Amino acid sequence: MLLGDAEAPSLYIGIGVNAGAKIMVVTGTAKLFGKPRDQLTRLKETCFKGDTSITVGEGLDWVAGDRIVLFATAIQHDHFDYRTIESYDSDTGVVVLTEALDFYHYGKASSTANDYNGVDMRGEVALLNRNVRVVGEDLDTWGGQITVQDVFEETGDFRTGMLLMDSVEVANCSQRGTFNAAIRIENAVTQHHQITNSAIHGSRAWGISLLKSDNIFIENTHVIGARALGTVVQSSNNVTMNKMITANVIRRDEISMNHVMDTEACFSICTAFGGSHACNDVTVTNSIAAGCVYSGFVVAGHDCDDDAD
Repeated sequence: MLLGDAEAPSLYIGIGVNAGAKIMVVTGTAKLFGKPRDQLTRLKETCFKGDTSITVGEGLDWVAGDRIVLFATAIQHDHFDYRTIESYDSDTGVVVLTEALDFYHYGKASSTANDYNGVDMRGEVALLNRNVRVVGEDLDTWGGQITVQDVFEETGDFRTGMLLMDSVEVANCSQRGTFNAAIRIENAVTQHHQITNSAIHGSRAWGISLLKSDNIFIENTHVIGARALGTVVQSSNNVTMNKMITANVIRRDEISMNHVMDTEACFSICTAFGGSHACNDVTVTNSIAAGCVYSGFVVAGHDCDDDAD
């Protein structure tokens, strides 16, 4: 649990580096490994507002008390249902919920890929919790943060941050009205970083921010319920994101960053502040953007007459 509020003193982690407060700072090597879980399935039957059970894939490891989210499948982009499991039958795939659903969600026994040019239109259902958790204290909407940086200490020693994370839950993190994402890797160019099979949800601002950093691999990780932007890459190199989901990005309660309008995009790749931000070797593959009203993927383009590779 990361404790504190917006008035907590900021932490200086190196020469000229103000990391902020309520923070887990990584300037060495951090390895966080949780128990692997079945983290994503599809609805096998359509469900409606007022339903207290849903049908998903069989044979999952889901149990009573697990927390899940049903993705929006109708034209209303924000019709996500966050619920807790009362019971799950691994033979039938029936999940009984502790509360009735608020919205409609489309399901079908088999994939619709053959009917829609390879697209499976069935609603996703994602697991939110893991047994290893980094949680910001729910105080004044001021979440926690994990930051990874390379820094020079006042002694002149150079420290290099490295984050290796698998099957971890990061909840109620990032900080309202700032660019302090739930997980932010900034000015970290020396080591390799890896985030896999994890869930970042309930963020107070951005979900993941990669700024001026290199050698980052993110796979099978879900960023759900961030504000303004979900997954952000700026001025970074050798970044690979595969089988990611960024979903249900919503508008901030207030706008204090230069009084600009929220764009509410799922993925912002080297475009958050306009221009390309000198990104190189950044790839996003096999990933899903859902419930982001402005755009799913915002990526720097090229001039029409630019035929360079």
